[in-house]
Amino acid sequence: MSSATNNFPPVAGAAERAAFMRLYLEIGNALRDSFLRDNEALKNDADVSLLVRITAAVILGHSEGRPMTAHKLAQYLNIDRATAKRKLDKMVCVGSLVREGEYYLMQPTRAEALPPEVEERFCRAFYDAVKALVPFWHLHPNFGVTVQIEH
Repeated sequence: MSSATNNFPPVAGAAERAAFMRLYLEIGNALRDSFLRDNEALKNDADVSLLVRITAAVILGHSEGRPMTAHKLAQYLNIDRATAKRKLDKMVCVGSLVREGEYYLMQPTRAEALPPEVEERFCRAFYDAVKALVPFWHLHPNFGVTVQIEH
């Protein structure tokens, strides 16, 4: 069905929402492909989207020098602690993450270098989102930002 002939209600801020959702999905897909691609046990997990969110939270904590515990991750993602612990331990078992005491971290080889194909996907997704959102920044009073996008 063509969008010109549908009877769906219009979406307020459609272009901005689409840009954010494209960014969210592309980064989620890049994380999934990077961290879960070689692990059949993880790829076949019933809740791959939760594994992607857990991966993102572990990377965030590790990158900020404040590694995640199962308790902290459960609070951050608003999931129960038992689920967080079970998923984290599964990811440790298959080698996607490592555990040091109560903390969960990226695998040392993943922490040392971002694979070029993943870096390219992140950069492309971010660039496309910024390019799509820049025209709308003037609409929000808290964005006194000047951004120059090269074409």
